[in-house]
Amino acid sequence: MGVIYKAEDTTPRHLFAHSARAKGSVRTCGLYKIMYNSGRVEGILKPVVWIGNSRERVRTFPKPAREVIGFQLDRVQRGLEPRDWRPMPAVGPGAVEIRVHFGGAYRVFYAAKFTTAVYVLHAFVKKTRKTQAADIALGRRRYQELLRKEWE
Repeated sequence: MGVIYKAEDTTPRHLFAHSARAKGSVRTCGLYKIMYNSGRVEGILKPVVWIGNSRERVRTFPKPAREVIGFQLDRVQRGLEPRDWRPMPAVGPGAVEIRVHFGGAYRVFYAAKFTTAVYVLHAFVKKTRKTQAADIALGRRRYQELLRKEWE
């Protein structure tokens, strides 16, 4: 449940919304509704951790593709979803693929289900309609390494 304040609290009134349970005697904090009901806490960014050579691979992408990837990872750090994504259960539970279309198809696998950071597992240029088995295998291997490190 939320943070409950009594009516005699000295918190400014514009931060409160009346509770439906008890008229006037108990109020819930409006900040609680904003920060926690949305599934994320504003202002707190998870750090981005680059696994293997994923950062170097992103640096080889054209500048506009890098900018889009950076913007999408920023959204993930803030607890939001990227604009163009799909889940990648073949890589691991909670793994996601960011899709960038700019003169080519650029992909980034990441895992943000951990509380410690956003882990970028793999980045590559997609050249065929289907994601190459080698790219999925590399993402899966890095995801498994990440799980082993998280449990240590």
